[in-house]
Amino acid sequence: MIRTLAVVALSLLATSTASAADYHVTPGQSIQAAIDAAVSGDRILVHPGTYQQVFEFKGKRLEVRSTDGAEVTILDGSNFATSIVRCDQGEPLGTVLAGFTLTNGRGRGFPSSYGLDYYGGAVFAAGGTRLTIEDCRIVHNGWNSGGFNNCTFAGGVYCGESQITLRRCVIADNFAWACGGGTLSNGTGAVMTFDRCTVVSNVSTNFFGPQGGIGMANDGDVVVRDSIVWANFGNQIDAFGAPYNQGCVASASYSCVQGGFAGTGNLAVNPGFVNLGALQVSLTPGSPCVDAGDPAAALDPDGTRRDLGAYPTFQLPVTECSARVSSFGCTPMIGYTGTPTLSGADDFRLTAVNVVGASYGVACIGTTAATTPFFGGTLCVGGTLFRAPVQLSTGSSGCGGTLDTAISHAWLQNRGFTPGTTLRAQYLFRDQGYALGNNVGMTEALRFLVGP
Repeated sequence: MIRTLAVVALSLLATSTASAADYHVTPGQSIQAAIDAAVSGDRILVHPGTYQQVFEFKGKRLEVRSTDGAEVTILDGSNFATSIVRCDQGEPLGTVLAGFTLTNGRGRGFPSSYGLDYYGGAVFAAGGTRLTIEDCRIVHNGWNSGGFNNCTFAGGVYCGESQITLRRCVIADNFAWACGGGTLSNGTGAVMTFDRCTVVSNVSTNFFGPQGGIGMANDGDVVVRDSIVWANFGNQIDAFGAPYNQGCVASASYSCVQGGFAGTGNLAVNPGFVNLGALQVSLTPGSPCVDAGDPAAALDPDGTRRDLGAYPTFQLPVTECSARVSSFGCTPMIGYTGTPTLSGADDFRLTAVNVVGASYGVACIGTTAATTPFFGGTLCVGGTLFRAPVQLSTGSSGCGGTLDTAISHAWLQNRGFTPGTTLRAQYLFRDQGYALGNNVGMTEALRFLVGP
């Protein structure tokens, strides 16, 4: 059952159902209103736009997800003197925040001997919450907390006696006056897990040591894997000063940590970001963090060993499956030029050589791999299939034919493909040398990853 949120009609959505519901929120509508109307197990689907709002999960097991990703879905807390997102009522396992940029959050304020202390500029979690944060950009939070009498702890994410898993997140340019410019795991039972995250350029400037990146205090623990922790002010991964460092444990594996960190597979070399100053933290092709992740973990979307950090590096397409030898004795081959991306140079083309000349052919693109018997050969593409325009191959009859098909930004976008999508392409063409009903020639398949 799909429910579309209209603020003027919230009362119509209050009827409970036996199955989970989706609430859609568009710019100008309230995320908090959707959460208030939802029950545990529902999803809040937030459409592209900038939302100058803050909200809390109120103890419910909900998934709050953007529909189109963090680049186009912004949660801006600049008008509020608090955290952008609060999960502090014991939200259970299965609570998810996914696909947002969170920026300009101040943190939740608590009275202290210094006036007010602020915790968790972007996200404040406490009370035994179990929260997963996926595919988010947590940038430039904590900076607007004022001077000495408005002190910030955990500029980006605060985890108090709770468990938070951050997966494929960028945590950058956040500020804390003390402990955890990027994040802070604090209190008995607190565990923060960083899985394929990039924690860079965060700042902590004062009080018991500058834990600029990932901070801990009072029995709080952190687990870092397949991640990059780099260029944070002061210590990259560290506990608050004594006596607040009691019981804190940090572990890291297959991660790149500036200054080094003990653990299996860890690196301490420049990650090779595209442009760290501009927080463009994708990896350049020659980065030592490419293919440096846990070899036992699931592969990246391009089928290669996992890269470190939030953004896997696009690697060259590869061929797979088997072509069908043509009736003329030639093996047709698929190839490509350019790069399959949604921005930048619009130059990606699929090509095929050794096809039968002067025959009609078509590039078929599928969302999964296949090995399906098909007209005497093997159909190597499966899932949802998309067909490019039919073409007439160059050359005369024989093995000298070629095909060349532009796969433009618009073609990919119009079919709903997003960065990180893995696709397979295969050419099919008429091979009149085979008997009718068996007269289809086929290249092997080309597996490629759609880049940003």
